[in-house]
Amino acid sequence: MDVVTKNDLELLTRERTGMCVSLYLRTQVTGSEVLQDPVSFNAMLTGVQQELVAQGMSAPEARNFIRPARALGSDQAFWQVQSKGLAVFLADGFSRTYRLPIPCKDLLVVNGRFHLTPLITLLAEDTEYYLLVLSQSKIRLFRGGRFGLEKVTVPGVPEGMNEAVSQDQNEAMPQYRARFGGGAGRTTTMSPARGGGRDDANMSRYFPQVNEGIHGLLQEKNTPLVAAGVDYLLPLYRQANTYPGLLPEGISGNVDALRAEALHEKAWPVVEPLFRRRREEAREEFLALKGTEKASTFTAEIVPASYQGRVSTLLLSGRKHEWGTVDRSNAGTVSHVCRREEQGCEDLYDFAAIHTLLKGGKVFVAESDSVIDGNAIAAVFRR
Repeated sequence: MDVVTKNDLELLTRERTGMCVSLYLRTQVTGSEVLQDPVSFNAMLTGVQQELVAQGMSAPEARNFIRPARALGSDQAFWQVQSKGLAVFLADGFSRTYRLPIPCKDLLVVNGRFHLTPLITLLAEDTEYYLLVLSQSKIRLFRGGRFGLEKVTVPGVPEGMNEAVSQDQNEAMPQYRARFGGGAGRTTTMSPARGGGRDDANMSRYFPQVNEGIHGLLQEKNTPLVAAGVDYLLPLYRQANTYPGLLPEGISGNVDALRAEALHEKAWPVVEPLFRRRREEAREEFLALKGTEKASTFTAEIVPASYQGRVSTLLLSGRKHEWGTVDRSNAGTVSHVCRREEQGCEDLYDFAAIHTLLKGGKVFVAESDSVIDGNAIAAVFRR
């Protein structure tokens, strides 16, 4: 699985010249149907090539355009590690691939912008958190969301305590001479304890380095951080921690051998109540401002406000859609309302969600037809 971030969203929404291809494929994690995935993918690429030619490309240009995806279609190692969905984006000199943790319908869209509707659920609700897995042999840091985790590196921090302590001792610990059997002396250096025994002193020296690295990576984000490890390591790390986002509840136990999927199953129940409270607070904020100029349920007001960066919180239905055309040259105003999805029309709810996220706002998607008093979309504007 690949975690899709707001940085990815920013990259995918940049204005581009020429055609943009968005390809979504429902993939299988296990079973005999896994073998069918690359076959389906290559068949969709044939459809992409035909559509590009139909829109004015020459056949050689179209073949060159999809070449990065064709290479992916024959990469056996890639298809052996899949999630529930696959998204591929192609443009002139550009290609990106994401293995998605949610199933998606097989879909091919070729037009002047990437089709990002299936990604909204992954990016909404700001459910980003970090998980720090502690052990004497190594640390692991993961960035997570509602659907899974991906491993990240803590810059400047050795992954293992022994490596970090060895560096310190090589710099600071004096050497001594030991003689054996009357022979010539040799220089020996103290080394950190190895094996399964506890080494609280060295962990207490190492954890401040980890804490400093966490600060450098997360800076002032205050993103929730969950610590996981055996009982005696957690209080040692809390003593060293100064990062304000560290949650009081951790995961206690020997989790060092667990893979990302199993770790997420343990971490998500710890952070989910926090995100649920955020959704409730967003709804309460809207209700408190309802009927004032600081809140709206009108799409024609919300869409340009999102484009201008004036939406702080957006609530919308994941089941409803409203179609129209947006005039980006006129501050994002809705210039035309479409009765249904058709050429040149956009999903206005998705447009508002994407631009709210890009401008630093929060988006909450409900799996219901309405979010507030029968309305499928609602926004709180920045004060």
